[in-house]
Amino acid sequence: MSGIGVNRNNNGTTSTSNALNGTQLNVTQQSGQLVGLQLIGQIQGQDASSPLFSSSNWILVDLHSISTLGYHSAQLQIAGNVNAGSLVLSESVAEGFSYQNYGYWASATISPFSLSTSAFSVGSATNPASIPVQGIATFTGESIGEAHDVGPVSYGYISSLVTASVDFSSRSITYQSSNTTGTTTTGSTAANTVTTSGPLPQFNMTGTLRYTAGSNLFSGTLATAGGWSGTANGQFYGPAANELGGIFNVSGPTGQSYYIGGFGGKRP
Repeated sequence: MSGIGVNRNNNGTTSTSNALNGTQLNVTQQSGQLVGLQLIGQIQGQDASSPLFSSSNWILVDLHSISTLGYHSAQLQIAGNVNAGSLVLSESVAEGFSYQNYGYWASATISPFSLSTSAFSVGSATNPASIPVQGIATFTGESIGEAHDVGPVSYGYISSLVTASVDFSSRSITYQSSNTTGTTTTGSTAANTVTTSGPLPQFNMTGTLRYTAGSNLFSGTLATAGGWSGTANGQFYGPAANELGGIFNVSGPTGQSYYIGGFGGKRP
């Protein structure tokens, strides 16, 4: 199993994060408290003392599907004494994936306020020797992420259709996301916060990713229709590059504006 991760926070800092591996989510709770979160795969038994959780007193708030937004994701909401968090990951079975999963983890500290978002792409990585060296294949799938802008304005559950055209001979990938939807939240206090749902075409993205011979790690730049830009990283999954997946991390015109998330696709 293999994974890729990235983290952003509200002061504009970027860092790598521990990737999560697996395609199945198991939640363990005792007396209403979350005591274990397990993604079947390389990672086993993430608990309240692990990097995923910064509080030892997390309470399970909700675990539900958010596929009603038109895409296939599941959300785990948890809360602590001074913290709150949300894990959103793809529903790999609904998307038809056999070798990967992806998503993002958002957490907030109430006092002093800080916000952190991590994206991950995980699964059974393809042996570089098993990646085709000729031909063109089209991978289709979805992406999920969240964004924060000045205002304050935040965007959640940003879901898109993803198409990635891979030219195996030139080792290049043309990435495109479309039909982007999500929620928009404005306001700085609970009293004036307003959340709406609908299309978010400004977060449609295009770009080119590349990998080198003998490698199963691709990277490149992406740009949104709204003028934000940044990087994407990923890899092929499955015994014969059956699927691909990765993460993206793009920034707006200010250092505190960002859009981060994960994506995945499969070929016929």
